[in-house]
Amino acid sequence: MTGERAGAPDLMRLCLLTVVAVLQAAALCAAGADGAPDPAGVQFFEAKVRPVLVEHCAACHSAGAKKIKANLLLDSAAGLLKGGDSGPAIVPGHPEQSRLIDAIHYQNVDLQMPPKKKLADQQIADLTAWVKMGAPWPAAPGAAPAVAAAGGFDLQQRKASHWCWRPVQPVQPPAVKDAAWPKSNIDAFVLARLKLLTSGRWLWSRTISSTVVGQGLDSVVFITLAFAGSLGAASLQEAILNQWIAKTAYETLATPLTYAAVTFLKRVDDLDVYDRHTNFNPLALP
Repeated sequence: MTGERAGAPDLMRLCLLTVVAVLQAAALCAAGADGAPDPAGVQFFEAKVRPVLVEHCAACHSAGAKKIKANLLLDSAAGLLKGGDSGPAIVPGHPEQSRLIDAIHYQNVDLQMPPKKKLADQQIADLTAWVKMGAPWPAAPGAAPAVAAAGGFDLQQRKASHWCWRPVQPVQPPAVKDAAWPKSNIDAFVLARLKLLTSGRWLWSRTISSTVVGQGLDSVVFITLAFAGSLGAASLQEAILNQWIAKTAYETLATPLTYAAVTFLKRVDDLDVYDRHTNFNPLALP
């Protein structure tokens, strides 16, 4: 009995030490996650990634560039995460969702960077692996983790920011390249939204589908206005159908030329606009 009583405090002390050790390990892990980036990841970045960004991207996408193209900066972690006119350049941990990785693979005819020459396969693999590991970037000297400031509920600030206190105002429709196609503001929103949903891919689907819908309605309205009364119902329907088919067929056959023209203009202008900041809710409050 005496031995059991003497062992009880030792067992309790061992349990307490174990709990303390676990808590310390958890604190260290948390500090590593919120503080300095992984040293191995930073070393990989400095050896494999930074040289590629400096050689192939800095001339157009760095603070030292004569003209920053597409408002995109690739010389800082903040610039990559913020992105440019087309949205964030990377999604850490998800290369398949990162526009930078999509661009360097040259599989998207609407998005190919660097524009003049594709990177080497090893460089593409290194950039992809870097994004997959979380895109580690060396911390700036003297930088400290951002800490959210604690504060109480501010009713006036909430009123200034929340939609329910804001008056309804008209929304400016997004500008679209095919300015001749939209017949109303709704069409402009549709084209811009389709481009976002397809991430700029499948240009043929957008051009042909817009022709099928737009020219179909156009044929119905204008053929009817032009020939109603002079053609019978059967002939009128045939004329509408023939014009609709002819315009859709032309758009389909012209798709390769459309691709070539769009690709050429994007490379010359180095500009591809995505309306990521447009609110597509027709009842939205600014």
